[in-house]
Amino acid sequence: MKKVVLIMVLASMLAGCSGGLSSITDQVFARNAQPEIVIETLYEAVFNNDAETVNQLLMYLESYDEDPYEAIEELSWQIEEVGGMNNLNITEIEQGYMKTEVIMEMNEYYRSEWRLVAVKLGEDETLGWVLQEIDDRPVIIAVEEINIEYLIK
Repeated sequence: MKKVVLIMVLASMLAGCSGGLSSITDQVFARNAQPEIVIETLYEAVFNNDAETVNQLLMYLESYDEDPYEAIEELSWQIEEVGGMNNLNITEIEQGYMKTEVIMEMNEYYRSEWRLVAVKLGEDETLGWVLQEIDDRPVIIAVEEINIEYLIK
C-alpha cells in the first residue's frame, strides 16, 4: 500500500500538478497515507518553501502558532544538519516495539489512537512526530525530541 501511495505521489509530481505540493498533500490525506509519508511531505514542503502545505500539515500541531514561515525556518536547519533531503531518516516506531510504560503514557496523554514517527537528525538527536486520525486523515498533533533507548523494548 505504501508503495502504491508513493508511486501516485511521484506520478503527480512528474505530471506537474498545478497545485504543487498542496495537491500532493490532498492525495496523501485522501489515501490514508502511512505516517512516514505525511512527515516526508512536510519536509519536502519545507525544502521547497511551500508555506501553504506546511500550514496545512501543521494546523493541528499543539505548538504551532500558524506562521508557516517560522516553521519552515525552524525545520529547514534539520534538512541542512543531515546533509539534505536524501539523508533524512524517517521511520515509524510501531507500538509493538515500544516499552509498555511508554505506550501507556502516550495513551493517557493522547486519549486515542496515535502513531509515532522518528526523524533521526544526528548521533544523539531524534525528533518524534505524533500523528492521529482526524476526519479520516493522518494529522500531525505533536513533536518533541525523543530518546530512542527509552522508547524501545
